[in-house]
Formats: sequence, structure tokens, C-alpha cells
Amino acid sequence: MLIRKACNAGFARQEHQSCPDPPPQGEEVYVIDATDISELPVTFNVVETISTTKTPIPDVKPVFKSEMATPDEKWLSSFRLPTKFSPGVTAALENKSLTGNTRDEFNRDVCNSIKVHTMNPKKHERDFVAFRIITEYPFLADKIGCGTASWEQSIKNRFKNQRKLKRKANPQSIEIAPRTKQTASEEEAISGETGETCQEHLNALKKEMAKTKNKNFFLIKELMVATFEARRKHITTSPTTLHVLLLDYPGLRLVSELKSEFERIIGLTGTCRKMMEIYRHYAQAKILGLAQFKAKKSPAIMQILHEMDECIKEDTEKKSDIEEDGSVILLQMLLKEKSTNVEAIIKLCSDNESIDDFIQNTIAPMLIGAGQLGSITPLYLASEGEIIIKFSNTNLINAVVVLITSYYTFNVKYPNKGKNVYCFLEAILLEKTDEAKRRVAINRLMQEMDM
Repeated sequence: MLIRKACNAGFARQEHQSCPDPPPQGEEVYVIDATDISELPVTFNVVETISTTKTPIPDVKPVFKSEMATPDEKWLSSFRLPTKFSPGVTAALENKSLTGNTRDEFNRDVCNSIKVHTMNPKKHERDFVAFRIITEYPFLADKIGCGTASWEQSIKNRFKNQRKLKRKANPQSIEIAPRTKQTASEEEAISGETGETCQEHLNALKKEMAKTKNKNFFLIKELMVATFEARRKHITTSPTTLHVLLLDYPGLRLVSELKSEFERIIGLTGTCRKMMEIYRHYAQAKILGLAQFKAKKSPAIMQILHEMDECIKEDTEKKSDIEEDGSVILLQMLLKEKSTNVEAIIKLCSDNESIDDFIQNTIAPMLIGAGQLGSITPLYLASEGEIIIKFSNTNLINAVVVLITSYYTFNVKYPNKGKNVYCFLEAILLEKTDEAKRRVAINRLMQEMDM
């Protein structure tokens, strides 16, 4: 064994060897040359042999490539996207411009198709449906990534919100709160209105509403807000006929403005939308379930359920709309209104009945229409022999919400005919339970529905 003195530069030249850091400048370094490992001044206490086994790495394939992966779940293998949409969505798809509300409506229809199978789709299931969307409509693919991320997230968010509503709508989702800051600021702006400026705004509103096309709905909304205080004072302190009110305030013939007026009155924006969501995701299933249970003892209920089944067989794509419309009709029957009062809320005319005659005979606001469940056309909101609104492509629960807003807007008390239905809906959708608690039929129904 030979011991030699080495210089520091020797370490610097060992570029490809694993070696310690060079010693500080000025210190001596000694290198041991050995021809046999036994000559090294090192002893080993333990000799250990480590054996390793090489495991082959499995091939990991993406769920989606250029073709659709075969799903494991049975419902996915038979899942199909809806083929029929509202005219607005259909036009947007044809123009390849699906944005904003039409995109939300399209996503709602897709989720309704999923909801038939599950209320809690897993990540790979949402990916599968999202891939179906961009395969059917390539222009809907995201500009980055695999093209499905935004759709998968939209589906996830919608079902998350639906499950949340189902848990929380018992029925405590809506509270009639004090005026919001936005409403308060509107009132501050309104407080500066004089009789002269108010009349100018009313004249401008009438002029805009008189247009047969290209109405400026943004301007109409602003004018309705500006004249709100004067309008409420007029309606509540100077009762007059509905015909005169609609001549003075033609904006109240619009569904959007009737809803906005109601929300201004109660001081809580977004209430109408929440009312519909609570009904769809909380009350509807309970109504249909109880109707099925009571069908054997009620020929009228049995007939509606049979009609629903027939309509669904004719058009399975409209199943959710048919069930929604049917549940509203069944609610009147379940509340055991007298036979002459069953249609005090909604009257669906047969081919042998005249819609015009029923409209002419209306006193309190009610819905009158014709057609079959899932496709009720025409449908009117009428009162005092006057058509307030002619609905276009809507379902019954939306029309019922508008019906309720009309009673608040025109300062009308609920009629005795059908009052059980109104009080039940207010208890469930608005959490106004005082009147409902005093009604035996409502208490019995809510107990049977486990509400």
C-alpha cells in the first residue's frame, strides 16, 4: 500500500467521479493507492445482500382519445343526449353560438337526462357525458385541453346545487328578508321622482311597450324601477280595474317584469328562480309519490297518472316536463278541493271547451290553457276577463310562480276557490306558513308527504 501527497487541483479535474468537496485552500490532501481492498484501513461489521424485483409498469391509457371508451356502468352504455330543446337553444345550436342562458338551459336538459339514472354522477361519468356533448356538437369543445373540462365542471356544479337544494329546502331556503342594498339604492333614486318626471317616465314606458318589435327591454326595466313607488302607491291606495292598471302600466304584461315587481315588493331578488328550484327538487317528487299511493282510491288521480304515462311513451325526451306539469295538476286534487273548485288555479280546456269563454268568465287571476302535459299550448294568465300574459314555451311551474306574483303585484287576495293550493305553495316555496297551519287539508297533506 502506498500513501501519496496530492494537490487540490487533482480534485477539480475529477469531473466525472463522485468525490467530496475540495478541501480549503492550504490544507494538504493524501491519496491512498491500494491494489487490494483488504489493504484499506476500513472494516465492515455486516454484510447485507439486497435483492430487488422489477415489476412491469402497467400501461395507463387515457379515458378518452379519438374514440369513446366503453363505460362500465350500464346506464352509460345506453345514455343518449336529448334531441329536442327549446326554440332558443335549438336556434343557438344551429347558429353554433351557445352562450349565456342558452348554454345553461342546454346543460339543464343534459343533466335532466342524467338525473333519470343518478343524482351523483362520478368524475368519469361526467367526463363521458361531456365527451358525448363535444362529439355531437364539436363547436362546443373547449379551446384548450381535451375540450371537455368546462362541460364536466358545469355538470358537476349543477348536480351539486341540486343536491344542496334537496337537503336545504325543508323548507328553509327562502326568507323574506329586509330590502337588499341594491333595492335600497333603487329606492334612493326613486325618492327624487316628482310628479312631472314620473309622468314622463310612464309616457316613455307606454311608448316603448307600444312597439310591435325591437322593444328596448333594458330601458323598460329601468323605467319600471323608476316608477315603482308611484305605481305601488296607486295600486294599494286607489283600487281600480285590472284593465285600467294594464293600460297605465303595460310593463306588467311582461313575465320578466311581473317577476321583478314581485321581488321588489318582498325585497328579495332571485326569489322566483328559487321558488321553481325548490318545487322541482323538493316538492314535485313528494307530490307524485303520494299521488301514486292514492291512485287506487281516486279515479281522477288515476286518470292524470295514466295521461302522464301515455304522454311519456309518445315523447320520452319530455319526461321531466310531463312529470312537472302533471304534478301541478295533481296537487289540486290531493288538497281535496271540492269538485267545482278543482280547476280554480289551472284550467286545461278540452277540444270541446272554449278557452275564450273561460277567460271571459275569470275573476281572480288564474291559468287557462289547452294541450297535453309537457306541451301546454296556448297558456294564458287571465283575470277579470282580461288576458294579462300569453306564455310562450313554458312549463306549468314557471306559470304558477308568475300566477302567485300577480296576486302580490295587483294587490289581490287569494280567492276561496283554490286557496288551499296557494297557501300550500306559499308554505313550501316562500316559508309563509301562518295561513297553511290553520288549514286541515294542508296539514294532512304535508304530514302524508313527510314535509
